[in-house]
Amino acid sequence: MSLIEQIRVAGAKHAHIPLSSAAPKVCLVGPPSSDNVDLDIRAVSVGNIHRTVPATTLSALASAAAIQGTIVQAMSRSHSNTKPVSVGDVVSLTVGHPAGAASASVKMGSVDGVVRPEAIVYTRTARLLFEGNVAIPESVFHET
Repeated sequence: MSLIEQIRVAGAKHAHIPLSSAAPKVCLVGPPSSDNVDLDIRAVSVGNIHRTVPATTLSALASAAAIQGTIVQAMSRSHSNTKPVSVGDVVSLTVGHPAGAASASVKMGSVDGVVRPEAIVYTRTARLLFEGNVAIPESVFHET
């Protein structure tokens, strides 16, 4: 983790990004370990490997998959041999992480003639934390 933290700090300085314990994020990428993902990732969050993938990291990964020459694009099963994207194209990416898989899609737009991500869509799942009932006195419904 020490080397990853050194790289994170150096990257923040190089990109002139304010450094905090939570940002910028670091994500390790590797070849897919199963047929249902494009690549495997390990997101680092506050010095620990994240159990899943933070939404901000997933958004960045999907965007990187759409951009020629990025490490994510080169390593991705679905995108390594694709042509450059155009305005209006939608690129989808599924990543494997310690708790399963997550997917995101990015729609490409244009800023000053350069093709860039315009919108990102992803779904998130959640587990039920609790359920219950609330007793509301009947008198509340009759107040004016």
